[in-house]
Amino acid sequence: MDRFRPISKPGTVTLRSFGLVADRAINLNFFENDLDLVVMQDAIRFVDDIVMNGEGMRDIVSEGYPWPMPRASDEAMNTMILERSQTGFHPCGTCHLGQSIT
Repeated sequence: MDRFRPISKPGTVTLRSFGLVADRAINLNFFENDLDLVVMQDAIRFVDDIVMNGEGMRDIVSEGYPWPMPRASDEAMNTMILERSQTGFHPCGTCHLGQSIT
């Protein structure tokens, strides 16, 4: 099942300062490996083809659904992927990130 996982290395969570209310610097490290971006392009184009041309779909979905798709340009597709990709998981956890203040 690992063959379906991204190749990019895991990201990082670091402290910007020692202040308790300071935002953390979260880098999910999506698409650090270019192959992950190529795979995402292929996946999006595959699903787009089903949605736009598939039986039962092509008659109910408009051309710009869910947004205009840059079908002909890899560069524009990469920009769209990088701007719109996000995680379905909460990007932080409950692990202890600093010294105990008790």
